[in-house]
Amino acid sequence: MTNRPGIGKEARFDKPAATR
Repeated sequence: MTNRPGIGKEARFDKPAATR
């Protein structure tokens, strides 16, 4: 899992399209 400072919700879905 890619844990980056800025995208916490993205890491949850692990999908670029699930970013709300």
